[in-house]
Amino acid sequence: MLSQLYGTFGEETPDPEIFISTATEFVSQQVPATVPAGAIVLVTETFKNTTTTTWQTTDGFTLRSAGPTGNTIWSVSAVPLPVAVAPGETVTFTFYITAPTALGTYNFQWQMSTPDGVPFGSVSPATNVQVIAAGPANYEGLWWKSPAESESGWGINFAHQGDTIFATWFTYDLTGKAW
Repeated sequence: MLSQLYGTFGEETPDPEIFISTATEFVSQQVPATVPAGAIVLVTETFKNTTTTTWQTTDGFTLRSAGPTGNTIWSVSAVPLPVAVAPGETVTFTFYITAPTALGTYNFQWQMSTPDGVPFGSVSPATNVQVIAAGPANYEGLWWKSPAESESGWGINFAHQGDTIFATWFTYDLTGKAW
């Protein structure tokens, strides 16, 4: 102990050495084997909390890209913990990635990270994802009236442009005039 008047005295208090385990176990991942260049893709990573402590969303735990750590090959390097994870529970990170624009094969791998950015626990398997040339946008218009002699009065038109589908609902009278 320390006294301003007498200096140090008494026995030194031992350091309690509080240790918080950050063990985690990889469970699963969903990522396509082939992705068009520049495509935005939804992926999932699932890990299990094998510690004795609940991970809170406010603690700062994240899922970080690995191979190499913190890379932005897929446009994202870290994903925040979406929910609190009790010991023995699993957490699934669902997030969007953007494929590189250069064609080739790229590593896709993730690992949990402490609030200080230090990777811990098991790593998802290194998965090679092939980035291929994106096909041309489909601008074809489609309309539906099936069968051809079906009841008049309505129809629907679909147009596909890139990753967006436009649908137009329309109505008409017995002569084919819109109303």
